[in-house]
Amino acid sequence: GEVAAAPVREHLWGGPAVCACAAPVPRDAPAAARAWRRGVATAAPRDFLRLRGLVFDGFHGVLPEENVLGQKFVVDMAVGMDLRKAGLSDDLADTVSYAAVQDIAREEMQGETKQLIETVAENIAARTLREHPAALTVRVEIRKPHVAVRDVVDSLGIEIYRTRDDLE
Repeated sequence: GEVAAAPVREHLWGGPAVCACAAPVPRDAPAAARAWRRGVATAAPRDFLRLRGLVFDGFHGVLPEENVLGQKFVVDMAVGMDLRKAGLSDDLADTVSYAAVQDIAREEMQGETKQLIETVAENIAARTLREHPAALTVRVEIRKPHVAVRDVVDSLGIEIYRTRDDLE
């Protein structure tokens, strides 16, 4: 059939989602999820399941006080997936439940104490991708809103972006 070059899109959080190769994609190619799983070069997902402002108490941190007293953490997530089928069917079985993703975040944030929130974010991303086959990508941001630093800050934190290719 006819082919068209894979489009280049921008991630919603900035920066290009550039295809590493210039492999053509058939015009009648299946959904992006199937293409990604086959290793076909496609643009980043255009649809996202979003969870913003999830607040959890946790005991993560390098300082002993953080492990004993605990602190608030704010988590934002974006799960990249094809939401077209769910949008047309109006059936929860055709998507990923917000509650299921929130449960993963809660379990990791309130679970075993880690020194680094980078480790917690990696665990959240990996579990989301493993437990939800429809998820193609995951962005996890974890912020500490009440950090004891010299300067005035709204929050400090980290943000990671992972794809199925990042799973070991």
